[in-house]
Amino acid sequence: MSRTTPARAWERGPGRTPGPTRRAVPAGRLGRREALLLAACVLAVLGVGVWGVAQQLGRIPGTGPGVVQVPGGLMRIERVAPYDPAALHAAMQGDKGFKAVMPGMPAFMDPDPVPEGKRRFSVRVVLTAVAAQGLRVERSSFSVSGEGVVPTVPRGDQLGVSTVPRGATTNGELTFEVPAAAHSLSLSFAGGEESLPIELPEAPPPVPSTK
Repeated sequence: MSRTTPARAWERGPGRTPGPTRRAVPAGRLGRREALLLAACVLAVLGVGVWGVAQQLGRIPGTGPGVVQVPGGLMRIERVAPYDPAALHAAMQGDKGFKAVMPGMPAFMDPDPVPEGKRRFSVRVVLTAVAAQGLRVERSSFSVSGEGVVPTVPRGDQLGVSTVPRGATTNGELTFEVPAAAHSLSLSFAGGEESLPIELPEAPPPVPSTK
């Protein structure tokens, strides 16, 4: 029986040297290099996920344009309206309307006219409670500030509740009075780090005063 022996170095030809022996990788198994690359990719993905979670810590889901975070929940402005006592009175009267008591007299007299040099408007806010203890709401929690006006709390409100329970949403009206020349106004909530810009509408025609 003839036996085949490996070729010696001088039998392999000039300039040829034996290279390192490489093992065949069984099908379905990863080599060491491939395994390291896969592990690096997994760690990178996990790192991005951890970073994203860290960025969200302390934030309340749902914040975005027109919505700010306040202690216990979220706040946004639904609308800003000029002070219009006649329209307010008409809304309270429903479909009854009102007629002048005497010919030539206005149908409605404003019992609380806006002082000269001042401007009055209402802001309807929407509040959503997220914290377990709910969202505490009171008139002094809100203030308006801007150019030509110091931080000013509402002169009136129709909030309806003192605490919004977790997961609930409510709205309320706030009435502010600022100097007529004030501009670039924004609404803030006590303890909050952000404010909401207020776009003032045109004031309605003045209503005759009872004073």
